[in-house]
Amino acid sequence: MGRFAENEIISLVGPPPRYNLAESIGPDLRIAGLMGPGEFDHVPLAYGTAAGDQNLRRVIAEMHGVTAEDVVITVGGMHALFLLAFILCGRGGQAVTTTPCFPLARNALDAVGADARVVPLSFDHGYRVDPVMLREMLSVNAKLVSVASPQNPSGVAIPKTVLRDIVELLDRICPATYLLVDETLPRGDLRQ
Repeated sequence: MGRFAENEIISLVGPPPRYNLAESIGPDLRIAGLMGPGEFDHVPLAYGTAAGDQNLRRVIAEMHGVTAEDVVITVGGMHALFLLAFILCGRGGQAVTTTPCFPLARNALDAVGADARVVPLSFDHGYRVDPVMLREMLSVNAKLVSVASPQNPSGVAIPKTVLRDIVELLDRICPATYLLVDETLPRGDLRQ
């Protein structure tokens, strides 16, 4: 019988991963198994309700001074991106994003029928978000501005000064617009 060749990107024959978060059988992992001891030790990483684990929602709500009914735990980042596109933009709602980007982030806007305006980022300009180019895409009707830091696939982070410039642009042009900074934090930053 033929065998898959091992490769560095994904291996169907290599050793199993330390944490298999994609599996739907076997015992549920606990957050403590990934992050170490803490207040979420008891929360399993498993299938749950659409709104998320009630205890985790309560703890997050207490941290932010809201009720648990105001908190939704998503099943991964893509679920969150889709919900934001659906709730904020919907069909015809204006959204501004950058390209290249995580393809599914753009797909979420397209899936809900949003009017997605795209600010191109380029290798020649170091994949940096240019507030002047962003300004050209903004209108008073914008519902969502979505950027990634670090940018996917380049890994370039948006400097805080540029984020401040973007916030100022939104305040001037479209103050009701939501700014989404899709940010992946290093493991050491998870508890900050």
